[in-house]
Amino acid sequence: MIAMSESIQALAPALAAAQADMGSAHLDSKNPHFRSKYASLASCLNAAAPALAAHGLSIQQHPGYNPEAQLVSVTTMLLHKSGEWIQSTCHLPLGGKRDGHALKSATTYLRRTAIVSVLAL
Repeated sequence: MIAMSESIQALAPALAAAQADMGSAHLDSKNPHFRSKYASLASCLNAAAPALAAHGLSIQQHPGYNPEAQLVSVTTMLLHKSGEWIQSTCHLPLGGKRDGHALKSATTYLRRTAIVSVLAL
């Protein structure tokens, strides 16, 4: 689900400029199950934060949980200093043992996925 402010006239060019200034996220983590490397949440944030700040942009991420559906969610907001914003929410079934570790793992995965998607990182 995507929502946005009535106008993104200031946000859109600021995001384009920030994307042009962003470096790549480094593949700094390993997934032993798939024998692959991936960019951690910290790597994604480190690649994006300086360019976002330089262009008056920021990101907020808010976790959520629906116990009936066993769904973890993260709502990501891209904010501009003008007050304009874009927001999206993504959901993921809570896997594993359905404990705090599984909840944190799903939340971190969603946060990383959303940042990469929203910023085209």
